[in-house]
Amino acid sequence: MHPIIQAFAKKIGEAEYPHLVAEGEKLACDHFVSRLAENANRYWSKDSCKESVEAFDADRHNFEYFLQIYAQAREKKDRVIMESCKTFLDDLSQKCMYLEMCVLPRFYISILESLMETFDSETHPVHRVELLCLLGHEVRKIGDTAKYNAYMEEARKLYEENGADFESNSLSEVIYLNSFAHFLAKEKELDEAKKVYLRSLQICEEKLPEHPERAATLLFAGRLYKRCWENKEAKKKFDEAWQLFNKCLGEHKMTAQCLKDFADLLQVSFSKNKTEQDRALSFYQKVLEMMKTLGMDGHKESIMTLKNYGACHKNKGNFEEARNILQKAERVAERELDEDHMWKVRVKTEQALLYKEEGEIDQMEAAMKEGLQMCYRLGQTVEQIGSKNLIRKTLNRYPELFPKEQFPS
Repeated sequence: MHPIIQAFAKKIGEAEYPHLVAEGEKLACDHFVSRLAENANRYWSKDSCKESVEAFDADRHNFEYFLQIYAQAREKKDRVIMESCKTFLDDLSQKCMYLEMCVLPRFYISILESLMETFDSETHPVHRVELLCLLGHEVRKIGDTAKYNAYMEEARKLYEENGADFESNSLSEVIYLNSFAHFLAKEKELDEAKKVYLRSLQICEEKLPEHPERAATLLFAGRLYKRCWENKEAKKKFDEAWQLFNKCLGEHKMTAQCLKDFADLLQVSFSKNKTEQDRALSFYQKVLEMMKTLGMDGHKESIMTLKNYGACHKNKGNFEEARNILQKAERVAERELDEDHMWKVRVKTEQALLYKEEGEIDQMEAAMKEGLQMCYRLGQTVEQIGSKNLIRKTLNRYPELFPKEQFPS
């Protein structure tokens, strides 16, 4: 039903037939939330990613509206809606990760926050931990370190206090462990993070041997090994993840993400090797082609691929191509993300580094200042930006343009 017709019918109905409207809303909520759960299950099935996202887009306004109704009903402890929509809570984290693909970040965060308020730490510790981890991931992307730390600390405490509940919820335990390992890596406790990933992989091998989350765990572990410059082990993990994603999901956003991570490994680890840089460019192109095939061209998840693809062209001296790609990343980020976001910072500072290579100092200055000022507004530092070393060199080379008191590195 079109939103305008829906609003008109509701206005008339509430005035003349309030009980019918209330009953109708419960039935509609059951219908759309149940359909959302089915779409999410389809999303995590082989070669069904595009189909499930298109199904959401075809009825977006109803899915978003009744998700809010569902969250409100949980807050009010409406037993009719809670019982009729209970399939949404099966593998809740995967339902939410599907939702993340379909809606804008601000709406996704608001739904996670609303749902989390309905899960008490004493009676529903597992679901609360799942939502804390998912929310932590989102606020970290935005750049809100304080919230991220608070969410992960609460999740850690609840997990440790309710170990028995997680033993019978393997997927939820793996979601938590992967999130906590990432948190440890952010705190530079890399050896501890490796131990947590190994524990998560062990659980996957025993209880989730051919599950997409095992592939995701391999992918996340590979990122950590890449960060530790253990490139051989990183490549091994990426290869295993790639094979499992293909087997479980086929053409899928996560399969594309795995290709992107492998391209990142080639670009960073073999930046002086022309052959490997060409391979990296080829992989980035395949990622973007897969995203387009999935109907996700211009989706927020393409931003960092575009940014790194542009950086790879810049490193090879393909400045015009790099400029075009980074401009596309900027357009997608402006459309898909909040006004201030760390992904925007990374795109803008990468553009600045490109302008520097081209000798366009005025453009470099404007882009670098815009990116760094956004970074500082988010309470972050240059340390949190992937190209931090190149940024620092630029700031040091042009102290008259970037006074240290205004642009600390």
